[in-house]
Amino acid sequence: MTGFRPTRTELLGFICCLLGFIIHVTDRSTRTVGGVDVTYDYDYATAGFGAVAVLLAMKALAGVQSHAAWPGRVKALHVLTAGVVALIGLYQIASGAGVLRLV
Repeated sequence: MTGFRPTRTELLGFICCLLGFIIHVTDRSTRTVGGVDVTYDYDYATAGFGAVAVLLAMKALAGVQSHAAWPGRVKALHVLTAGVVALIGLYQIASGAGVLRLV
């Protein structure tokens, strides 16, 4: 049985996820809506890296199907890895759009 080795696509997905936490290109705007000041925060780099990470996760999932020689356990680890990359990428997109702030 061969061991689990992340593919190049999965590694690039993780790198994009990590870069979203490190590189920030932000913008802030304030508007008055009904007498209340509303502040919008955007982080274009985080949202962009998140989108690229989600695309790479989808590419990794498509690549799992093309490797019929992988055993079932190794395929499951590749699917899990792609799922983690996709979830972190979705968090990055929501965080960059100013919809979700956990940190």
